[in-house]
Amino acid sequence: MIIYNLQLLLVILIVIPTSYFLSSLNPDFGTLGRPEFWSIVLPIACLSNGIGLNPRLYTIPLWFFSLIIIIWRSYSIYDLNGLLISLAYGLVFIALGVLIKITISKKKWNYSKLLLKEYLTNPDSKNPNILVYYPDYIYTTNPLYEKYFDAIFKSLQNYWFNKKEVNYHYLQLIQKLNQLESSEEKIKQNAYLKSILEKEKKDGIPEYLLDKLKLKISQ
Repeated sequence: MIIYNLQLLLVILIVIPTSYFLSSLNPDFGTLGRPEFWSIVLPIACLSNGIGLNPRLYTIPLWFFSLIIIIWRSYSIYDLNGLLISLAYGLVFIALGVLIKITISKKKWNYSKLLLKEYLTNPDSKNPNILVYYPDYIYTTNPLYEKYFDAIFKSLQNYWFNKKEVNYHYLQLIQKLNQLESSEEKIKQNAYLKSILEKEKKDGIPEYLLDKLKLKISQ
């Protein structure tokens, strides 16, 4: 059974030298059972998630695992004050990771809109994944998230795909693809898109458009 992923190993390669350096100032930073050690792991885990990595232990995200450990060890050693401080410390870095992820997503979305303007005049885009953009945080492949946080991901998907500018973006892309298709292909394409909308599965549109764009590029 695989209990880690390669992204976790990358985080470990950052944690170990950081812990080694800080332990020269305070030995607790180099002791696995001390909250000080986990005060190194937690921010690195949160920031790595912010930039798009997903380090985990089996299905448990490293940021969540680290948060639980630092709260537990802080309470065991420093009582209630330790618990409250560690909780506040964790929430700060979780919020920072979320902020970084949102900021990166906004930049990618703006770039996607720019690419669409170019594609409408010159349909030779080599960046279909960016052209048909949606934030990666609205989906998950982690079975733990799917089991316990499915409602949250569904609400994020609904929020994204019901935004007017997002619908307009996809609509422009659909119309441009229609112009490039034969009459028979248009009928099939429109029927498929209509079935997606009738079933209120707008999250299927990007996947469909992405397949179409990749097909165009490969021709």
